[in-house]
Parts: sequence; structure tokens; C-alpha cells
Amino acid sequence: MHPDPHANTLALVTLGCPKNQIDSEIMAGSLHRDGWITVGSVEGADTAIVNTCAFIAEAVEESMEAIRSVASLKAAGSLRRLIVAGCLGQRYGRRLFQEIPEVDFVVGTGEVGRIAQICRLLKDESAPRGVAVGWLDRLDIPWSQRAVISGPSAYLKIAEGCDRTCTFCIIPSFRGLQRSRRPDDIVEEARRLAAAGVREVILIGQDTTAYGHDLPERPDLALLLERLEEIEDLAWIRVLYTHPAGWNDRLIDAFARLRRTVPYVDMPVQHTQDEILKAMRRGISWGKTRGLIRRMREGIPELTLRTTLLLGFPGETEGHFEGLLEDIQETPFDRLGVFSYSPEPESPAATLPDPVPAGVAQERCRRVLEAQRSVSMSLLQKRIGRTLAVLVEECHPDGRSAWGRGPGDAPEIDGKITLDMSERPGARVGDLVMARVVAAGPYDLAATPVAGSREEIVV
Repeated sequence: MHPDPHANTLALVTLGCPKNQIDSEIMAGSLHRDGWITVGSVEGADTAIVNTCAFIAEAVEESMEAIRSVASLKAAGSLRRLIVAGCLGQRYGRRLFQEIPEVDFVVGTGEVGRIAQICRLLKDESAPRGVAVGWLDRLDIPWSQRAVISGPSAYLKIAEGCDRTCTFCIIPSFRGLQRSRRPDDIVEEARRLAAAGVREVILIGQDTTAYGHDLPERPDLALLLERLEEIEDLAWIRVLYTHPAGWNDRLIDAFARLRRTVPYVDMPVQHTQDEILKAMRRGISWGKTRGLIRRMREGIPELTLRTTLLLGFPGETEGHFEGLLEDIQETPFDRLGVFSYSPEPESPAATLPDPVPAGVAQERCRRVLEAQRSVSMSLLQKRIGRTLAVLVEECHPDGRSAWGRGPGDAPEIDGKITLDMSERPGARVGDLVMARVVAAGPYDLAATPVAGSREEIVV
């Protein structure tokens, strides 16, 4: 009898945010050590794990569609086991068995460290379906033994959960309250990533500015950045998901002073009208946020500031929206994204009066993006003729062109920089090159490398 060629083969389907990507990498690393082999296609796998998102209704539907697609392969007999992991599993648990009978196991966000044990259990064809959605201590998860990262950048989770009580958000209900990792553990993981060839680590968490307040020593984000600065093999350190209420002058000083911390601030403000901010329970007024932005602009050289707005929140009038449009013109952001409000049944905001019709909210999003397009174009046009460092992410096979990002560009959400390498071919993924900007669009740049561009450059 010939062995099954698909035995111990695993496919991971990851949806949602970078936090989920890290959880998938943790699961893959754990399963690799347990003898599993990951494959790129569900069709060629024995077992599939769908790591889901459930932040808003649209994400829930996308996750359900992905699960149903994989479930159809199991129903057809080409897949043996289907595991649902992540936020959807944590949020709905056993209800998923009723919706999709092909699911064999549901693994919540706090249980990804048990994935190898669960997969071993499921090798027994008679094993019953199960649910693991408890709140394991996230510090017990083997963070540093993630699957090998491909590419020059890697996300690094510094905390799990959130203590804030924003009325539109249900993340604490399935990610839990804030649990920060110890600085030594984070630095160790960053060193491992750098030793594997990663040039940029991107710090993430539900609220990165709250880092450390729950630890006995009460380290803060500024201290963590100072510790990471000591890793010479790293070129860039980027921070995402900061909360305006968590910023202070010490953190501004760290961003200004530390060479490896790129001058890029991702700070979702959600809205600019105080009446809406209060209903959202954001904990900070627009006036204080505007003053913070002024201090950031004055204190952090070459700052790129990104934000996110949530439009169509219950009670948002046309007057509120017009006020927001004026505010983002008077206090412009270099990068800006928008979402339309999605009422989540478990959230406090779902019970608020005066809902905004979905069509109105979507139209407001369109108008904000239209206004931001011209702002972005104007700001990028000013960069023509300037020189900046570019992290190469992709190279054309002929060596005459490459693509990358500058310090002001986060992966997957911001623009790209096209490099004309015809005069200096031979760039490699992970190179940092100095390049002069020669053209600008509304979101992307084109640049040409300058002399000495292959040296190790730290911004």
C-alpha cells in the first residue's frame, strides 16, 4: 500500500489584518516543527486552516465565503480536515458548525499555540468536532518560532488585546484586554528576524501606544524603540496602530531621535467632530489631537502622518461631515483611509439612535477620498527632486527596474516607488538604495538611484 502523498500537508488561508498574518505564521511554525508541510494551494492539501477576520460585517461575510469555498473541497472528497481559526471562531464558536457542517474544529485567537496538538488530535478520523476559544496567556505562544518570513519586512506583535472602550469596536470581546509582551522577548524575536534577513520590523498591536502599562516594570513604547535601536542588522522600525490619546512628548522625542525608527506615524483619529468623538468614546477631543499633530510636525523631521476616518457613525449629520471636510483641509494628513460605519450587534454603538443610511455613508467616504487625492498629489509633487532611502521589495528579471517603499510608506496600505535601475542594474530584494524622485502621482512615486546607493543606509 502506497503512502498518501497528501498526508501531513497543510494549506493556510489568512484573511484580515497583519495581526492575523502573525498568528498564521505562529501556527505554521508550530506545525512545521510537528512534521507538517505547508503547500500553497488548498487543492493540494490534506488539511486546511482558514484564519478569519470578524471586525465588521463585511469581514465576517468575506470569512464565511472563504470557509464555504474550502468546505466545498472537503464535501467533494479532496480535503480531509477543515479548521477555522481566528476572530470569527472566537466570536461565534460552535455556531459555525451549524452554518458549515464540514468544519472539523474551531480555534479562537487565544488558542493558536495549541494548533499542533489539535491537528494531531484530528488525525484520528473518529475524533469529534471541537472548539478551543479560551483565553490562554498570549505570552505562552512561541512567538520567536514563527515560520520563516519571506521578503524584507516582517510584522512584530508587541501586545494582544485592548483596554479601550470605543463604542463601535468589538475587538476586546474576542481579542481580550491588553496583554503586553516583555521587552526582552520582543527584542529577541526582532534579532531572530534580522538574522533571517528581515530589514524592517513593523510593530503592531490593537493599541501600540498603550504598550507596557500592564507589565510590572511599566515599560513604554519609547523604551521599547530604544531597545530595538540596538539591533544593528535592522534598517527600519515602523510603528502602526497608535492612539492619539496615548501619545506624549517622550514618544515624539523617540521618533525624532532614534535613527532606525522611521518618521512615520499611523494614528487613526476616526473623526474630527467632538460630538461624534464623544459618542465613539475615543477619549480625546479634536482640539487636543490637532495640538498633538502640531507638536509632531514641529518635533519629528520629515514626518509622514497617516490616519483613518470612520464615516456614517450614528448621529453624524451633514453638518458634522462638512466640519470634518474643513478640518482635514486645515490639518492635512499625508495618508488617509476611510471606512463606512458597520453596526455590530455586540457593540454599544449598535443601540445608538439616528443611524446614517449606508448609501449616505458611502457617499461621504467617496467625497473624503476625492478631497484627499488632491492633497496627496500636492504633497507628493513637492518631493520631486528630493532624495530618499528606498527599501527594495521586488526586482524585474532584467534588472533594469525595481519597486520598493520609502520611510513614509507602510506595506500594503501606502504607495510604491518605482526605481529606474537601467544605469545601475543589479538591485536585490532587501537592498536599501538612495534615489532621487523624478515623478509623482496621487499615491506613487518614480525615482532614480544616485551614487553610493548600495551602501547600508539608515534614516
